[in-house]
Amino acid sequence: HADALCYYGDVLLDSTRKQYAAAEELFTRALAAQPDHVTALTSYGLYVQEFRKENEVAERLLTKAVALDPQHPDALSHLGTFLGKVRQDMVGAEACYQRVMAVDPRHVNTLCNRALVLQATSGDGAAAEALYDLALSVDPAHGPSYGFKGALAWSRRRDEAEASALFERALSLMPGDSGALAHYAQLHWQQGRLAEAEALFRRALAGDPGHVLGLCLYAAMLAEHFDDWEAA
Repeated sequence: HADALCYYGDVLLDSTRKQYAAAEELFTRALAAQPDHVTALTSYGLYVQEFRKENEVAERLLTKAVALDPQHPDALSHLGTFLGKVRQDMVGAEACYQRVMAVDPRHVNTLCNRALVLQATSGDGAAAEALYDLALSVDPAHGPSYGFKGALAWSRRRDEAEASALFERALSLMPGDSGALAHYAQLHWQQGRLAEAEALFRRALAGDPGHVLGLCLYAAMLAEHFDDWEAA
């Protein structure tokens, strides 16, 4: 019962038009039925972090999930990413990732999350890119790795053809992914294609109106080109 509720909750959040209220209701129903259900705790913790921006609640849910099942790969992976990105605790994040690798060395979400945290905290783009490549060798249809690698390729090499191909692949797998849309919009903005950038920013924010990166980049573009918009 709880597994099915979590599955459909995740589906609602993966859709182009994310259905936040419906997904949250499914996660809370799962936890009401089984308060110690590790998958429900993990899915709801990730939801609370990403969409409600309630870090204290998210940390409590993810920590409880790992305490209940210390070898659960998804719970460990998401807790590691939370610790690295939100708490800037790279020691704690790496400990979580190492525990996942001990159980499943090819756990694709952990490879991707580890790369993302490494990129955000240490700036080691080469090591992060190698991890994205490893994730894609494990799962050639892993959309997040294409999106994050596209953003990294654009920031490191400014190779528009390479980055665009990676973003297009990511969006073919995850049409409503706000992160990939926002990064792709940034590429168009920096190449002077403001109409295309605006359309992508609007798509990103339609899917997640509180998407911090999308809001910040869109605001920066509008501020930089205020006179152009006024003239139009």
